[in-house]
Amino acid sequence: MEYDSPFKRLLKTFFRPFMELFFPQVAKRIKWDSIEFLDKEEQSQEADGQFFHRTADIVVKVATLDGGEELVLIHVEIENPWRSIFPFRMFEYFALLWLSHGLPIFPIAIFPERQVKPFEVESYRETPFGYETLIYNYFHIGLPGLSVDDYWDENNPVSWAFSAFMDKG
Repeated sequence: MEYDSPFKRLLKTFFRPFMELFFPQVAKRIKWDSIEFLDKEEQSQEADGQFFHRTADIVVKVATLDGGEELVLIHVEIENPWRSIFPFRMFEYFALLWLSHGLPIFPIAIFPERQVKPFEVESYRETPFGYETLIYNYFHIGLPGLSVDDYWDENNPVSWAFSAFMDKG
């Protein structure tokens, strides 16, 4: 099943309910009249003769209530079967967005079909010569690992849509 387009439309329409449902502490810090979706946020970089190009699914620029600006990267990635390259790709998105905007980024990956522990922070690590020189963390939401009972909210349209992918108990 193709998820990208429906998920992008859902999240662009109901970004605030999404954040309130899954990241309520973050949602409390967002100045909601400031959100700006950066359409077709394409990032390119050349390194060692190779040209890297990524198109982020959803990038939202927000102001915080404390006056700062931050980028929220919501990456709806559908991978079935799971490929081990995904954490590196998330790091690529982060690096390219950071180089382009120079703002903090709050990265999120949503997995409609991947059985992972929900809300666990996943990492990409670089360990040259056995030394850990880079740790990049991002949040992931594995919908099948969530219980409908825990996330059903009569007033939140995101909970209605995402409940189709959650454990029915």
